[in-house]
Amino acid sequence: MRHTSAGQRDAWAAWLKGAREAAGLSITELGRRIGIARETVSRWESRSQRPESADLVVAVARELGANPDDALSAAGMRPGATPPPPPQRPADPELDTIRESRLSPERKKQLIGWVLMRRARDEQARLDDLRHLMES
Repeated sequence: MRHTSAGQRDAWAAWLKGAREAAGLSITELGRRIGIARETVSRWESRSQRPESADLVVAVARELGANPDDALSAAGMRPGATPPPPPQRPADPELDTIRESRLSPERKKQLIGWVLMRRARDEQARLDDLRHLMES
């Protein structure tokens, strides 16, 4: 790990956790998607370490659907740039109700998957309807 100030590690940790939660991913899932150990992601979020390479930071940003420049600034890889605030997950009453429930993590995962699948199916039906209306 390159020598970094506590402020740089804090900015990266806060940004990463906010972006990861906004994307709805667990630490384990983010690690899997970018090909690193979940422990590495955990060390980043616990402020004990930050990524070594800009390429890795950009990969994280892309996987989270975040701005790569914001990620690089948060990781301290844009000298002089002010770290951006952590991304926030937009309110989603359906998913927030599930997340805040007392259900088991496995059941929450199942229900969130069901809601997302239903939304995708409904969106496809609306697009099909729109195409049909446009052709008539």
